Amino acid sequence: MLNDRVDAKEVSDASQLPYSQQISQTIVVTEAGDYTATLQVHGISFDTMTNAEIDGLNRTWLSAIHTALASPNHALWTHIVRTRQKDVLTHNEYDNEFSADFVKAYNQSLEGKDFFTNRLYLSPVYRLAGTQADRFGLRFASKKSEDYRELHEQAKEAAQRSVAVLQAALKRYHTRQLQSYSRDGGLHTEIGEFYAWLLNHRHSQVQLRPANLSRSLPLATLDFGEETVRIVNGASTTYAAVMAMTAPYTCESIDAKVHEKLLTADFEFVLSQSFTAIPRDAAERMLKAQQNRIESTASNEIQIADIKAALTNLQANKFKMMEHEWILVIYGSSLKELNHHVNDAITLMNEKSIQISRQNGGALIATFWSIFPGAFKHGRVRAMPISSLNMAKFFPLHNYPTGNRKGSQWGKPILVLSTESRNPYFLNLHVSRDRMAEQGIQLNMDDEDDPAVPAQKRQRKEVGNYYIIGGTGAGKTTLKVAMRAALKRRESRDNRPVKIFTLDKDYGEEIVMRAMGAQYFILEPGVPSGINFFQWDDTEETREMIYDVAKWAAQYDTRYELKPSEAIDLKKAISSVFDLPKADRRFGSIIHYLPSHETEYSLHQLLTRWCHNEDDPRASPYGWVLDSPVDRLNLNDSSAYGFDTTAVLKLGYAKTPLMRLITEKILRSAAGTPHVIDMAEAWALLADPLMGQFIDDKSRTIRKQDGILGLDAQNAEDVAESHLGQEFLNQFPTSFILPNSKARAEVYIDKLGLTPREFELVRTSSASDGSVLVKKGNESIMAKMNLTGMDNMLSVLSASTDNVMICRECIREFGPNPRDWLPRFYERRI
Repeated sequence: MLNDRVDAKEVSDASQLPYSQQISQTIVVTEAGDYTATLQVHGISFDTMTNAEIDGLNRTWLSAIHTALASPNHALWTHIVRTRQKDVLTHNEYDNEFSADFVKAYNQSLEGKDFFTNRLYLSPVYRLAGTQADRFGLRFASKKSEDYRELHEQAKEAAQRSVAVLQAALKRYHTRQLQSYSRDGGLHTEIGEFYAWLLNHRHSQVQLRPANLSRSLPLATLDFGEETVRIVNGASTTYAAVMAMTAPYTCESIDAKVHEKLLTADFEFVLSQSFTAIPRDAAERMLKAQQNRIESTASNEIQIADIKAALTNLQANKFKMMEHEWILVIYGSSLKELNHHVNDAITLMNEKSIQISRQNGGALIATFWSIFPGAFKHGRVRAMPISSLNMAKFFPLHNYPTGNRKGSQWGKPILVLSTESRNPYFLNLHVSRDRMAEQGIQLNMDDEDDPAVPAQKRQRKEVGNYYIIGGTGAGKTTLKVAMRAALKRRESRDNRPVKIFTLDKDYGEEIVMRAMGAQYFILEPGVPSGINFFQWDDTEETREMIYDVAKWAAQYDTRYELKPSEAIDLKKAISSVFDLPKADRRFGSIIHYLPSHETEYSLHQLLTRWCHNEDDPRASPYGWVLDSPVDRLNLNDSSAYGFDTTAVLKLGYAKTPLMRLITEKILRSAAGTPHVIDMAEAWALLADPLMGQFIDDKSRTIRKQDGILGLDAQNAEDVAESHLGQEFLNQFPTSFILPNSKARAEVYIDKLGLTPREFELVRTSSASDGSVLVKKGNESIMAKMNLTGMDNMLSVLSASTDNVMICRECIREFGPNPRDWLPRFYERRI
């Protein structure tokens, strides 16, 4: 234990590290003259992929390995760093009390959870001398000779090529090279900070200084016992155990998911693996020796056949042989906790038929220092031969998505979702088009190319469009209004509040919209709609919109087609109405400026149906839709608006013009501010000619106005069979798919593009715990927004018909201010 001292621990920590200097923004040279760099890798969301997909990606990774480790001069260190995450919850100021109360309650429900994240790293190393003979020759080389300097320059270039090869091959995995950066007048190094984390088990800034880089890294005191390392950071003490894979180990049948259990472990660790290429002639001798041993000691025909096949493939250059060292450093806050974690790790690896053992004595020290990229001085005592085929599976770059903790162009993440992997998922609606391109997905988005637009407004904005699919009771409405409530921050990243506009159905969002202080409009057949577009600003756009709506109204439910002469008459009539005093302008005035004909299909006669007639209401059955005397659709007094469209969606004559006018007014109100336009059961609107065109256009262009378009549907079939097709769905890179035990593969896989594994998760997951498949391009994760115990909040977020009536009753009694009526609603709700 810790009292059993090992002499080697007296040597200073810095002297055990291999690093000399960081000689460029990205390259570090070791004391031995080797060159290394480090890539941080996002990884792929393997948990929602099929085995066939994983195998295909593994082949790409294998090809990169063969190129990056082309000679004995090449080596590669890989790391998985699993750390406990603190302060993951979002803390914002909101523009209404309900949003603030909801997010506070939701965050409190997560406070007891332990969250972890996995960070993946690749560190290629190019050795100045790859073989023992080369290293022996370097001892006698003149350090000042031109040849020696040329050798170093070639090594540096080779290291840079290795990085370039890996980055090119791993675009899908989203790599980022660690480099130096400026802060507070000094030059700091991300690479050094990565090394410092491995050493000190804590994050620290590392400033580049003229002194040896290794000397800048130690901050903690390391005390090596017989089988435990004590790491002291000031008043904080952490204990570490070092595990290694037990020899001999058979890896010919290794699974690419060999570490999947570790990636979800409830303890912190660093998994370091290092690989060095074995020359082919040496690899052949090794395999033949192994074949001779098997043939002389056993008659295992399967093993003999495997060796012969390996020899054939090696000679055909289908794989390479590597020296592989597997080291797992496990951390605990106490010796008891550490020992518990060690037992858990042994069990997790045993489930994958991998035997690991705890290191002690000198092996503990040697293996600990071997986790550092380029650390050859400690002999890599646990290294054993492995094929490149299995190397690719030992580090397949698997990970669980965590979203973007930094947030989006609108500021911090909306909410944090929990996952089975214990990783937090930082929910943002926006996605990076560059990230989509890395996945092979091209978004058909219109860029702002108008030179009249100020440069700062032409900056590239990312797309945040989304759609939600979930049947009755699956939690579709709860999910989307919870996101919406959390979006109602006092200000976004550029100090502008987000405006919310929702086209609701069946009053499902009425309570939450009113609770957020929104204005909520209910459109009822026969009751004047309160929309008078002739009282809007007189612009060319307004006149064109009125012309389109009037033309549609004339042609509705008839065989009538507007003649060229009538088109001229209509435009003149529109101009004449705009010449009237504002108080006198209304749609009913338009017929006074059209030629009056007695024919059944005259423009005058057909538009009369839409103009209010007090004397004979039967002559104007549609007058309530367009001919309101005063425009009451004011979208300038709040930052949130809801429109219940339940009744009008069933009326073909009302749906098209009202939806077109409402969305036009929304766009004018939203101009210049971040905004969300959300449409419930939007696929019913897509079938409408005017609304279908509007939604299709806005899916590509709303990004330029810093807006987001959100659609939802109960039936996946409605989405899959939309006449706008797959190209339209591609404009919605974020999707939320709720559990559905009746989901059909021909819809979810063939039409919506889910993988078989994603489909299986949707089909078998429970809706009762808030599960939802969050999919951004090809990256997806099954996450949870569990609102169990938040009954008051749920009664607002998921409105039943009874509770809608209670809400309206409370507002009638106590007024429209949520501070007055919402507490009463909580008392009376069902």
